[in-house]
Amino acid sequence: MTNQLIPTDTNLLAPDDIAIHLEATLDDYCRGKSPNTQRAVRYAMQSFMDYVQASGSHKATAGLLNSWYGHLRETPTERCPDGNSHITAKTRMSLVKSVLDTFNLNNPHLMIPHLFMVKAPTKAKDDKLHFRLTAEQTQSLLNAPDANTAIGSRDRAVLALLLGAGLRRFEIANLKWGHVAIRDGHPHLIDMTGKGGRVRSFAFPPWVHRALQDWKSWDIGDGEHVFCTMRKAGKYRGPMNGQAAWRVVERHCLELGITKLQNAKVTLPRPHDLRRTFARHYYIGGGDIKQLQQILGHSSVATTEKYIGTLENPDAQQPAQFLPYKIN
Repeated sequence: MTNQLIPTDTNLLAPDDIAIHLEATLDDYCRGKSPNTQRAVRYAMQSFMDYVQASGSHKATAGLLNSWYGHLRETPTERCPDGNSHITAKTRMSLVKSVLDTFNLNNPHLMIPHLFMVKAPTKAKDDKLHFRLTAEQTQSLLNAPDANTAIGSRDRAVLALLLGAGLRRFEIANLKWGHVAIRDGHPHLIDMTGKGGRVRSFAFPPWVHRALQDWKSWDIGDGEHVFCTMRKAGKYRGPMNGQAAWRVVERHCLELGITKLQNAKVTLPRPHDLRRTFARHYYIGGGDIKQLQQILGHSSVATTEKYIGTLENPDAQQPAQFLPYKIN
């Protein structure tokens, strides 16, 4: 796929009606997506538009998009002093292309430059880059929080849902007590809205339910959201957000010395690493992959297979009881 120049007689930033329609396209593109995805899309588009303006050309070319990729990789930020990672830059590049392609489909009479002919830089995918906890690390992490304190009880419930139900961090933040129910004698999460607006319901292990009920017994929060942030004294502060869920994972992984190697750097695991851990342990524990796809809320079983990852010796993976973990 060649990087051809986009026609120079078109102007990305004018006329004004293009900007109006582009904003409408952004709204349409973001509809049904998670708050985190919506922020990422809008941030990527704004970043690219700012870069086009700063370039002085006011023309969107394939070369300009590729130079923007290089700019993202090299420009230090507060969280990434060495520049954005390849994955971050590639993702933002793909988001911009998707939004502009959507614009062209919805507004053929306007036709701003679309960038589908530009191929984002790729790297060979290696499943070993994706970190997953061992069974021993999983058990240790579940019992790391002190459940005799309000914060510890909350943290244990957060970790239990990540490792025992495979929720995303924004799903942790958006979870409400109305989603938790008992059906046919088994705990369920019902009508969970996930990525892409997909709604799902599924059963989860009793030990996860016990962690939730122990946390609920502290009676802290607004009565609607399952999780909240608290002050050191255990007093209610406000509903939990995805970043707070991330900090729960980092805090207890740091406490246990659980780390991973990413981009030649030693870092702490993220909530999504726990989600991948759940997927693999569920599968090698004898779980059905189609059911796992439903639990994770994936649109394709191929995505679920990536979460399970490559088993080094699949014949040695003996099916065991589903997620046979215990909480103190």
